[in-house]
Amino acid sequence: MWTRHTPKPPVLYRHWEIDHENLFRVLQKVAGDVLMTYDDTPEVRQWAKSYGFQVKTISMRTTHHKTKRELMISKDFGWLKSPRGEGRKASGKTGKLKCAASTPSGSN
Repeated sequence: MWTRHTPKPPVLYRHWEIDHENLFRVLQKVAGDVLMTYDDTPEVRQWAKSYGFQVKTISMRTTHHKTKRELMISKDFGWLKSPRGEGRKASGKTGKLKCAASTPSGSN
């Protein structure tokens, strides 16, 4: 714990000292959609399973250009229908989201 009289430890995130399992417990009860990313660890996978979340493994690149695996965690990945970006828009309506990088030429 730091005070204004001691130097603050360097941290990447402002709110890093939290009860992560409690976060899963609280988010399990919210009415809206939930999307989180976490490091892929057995502990995080167990919390997701215990509180009814689904997980997908994704690749990401760190600021040091290293590739690592993370977990994308949600109550329901129904919005993630296809790699072409089809699914629900932020408004909650169903529609096609344009994704130029993954849309074949001439299919828009």
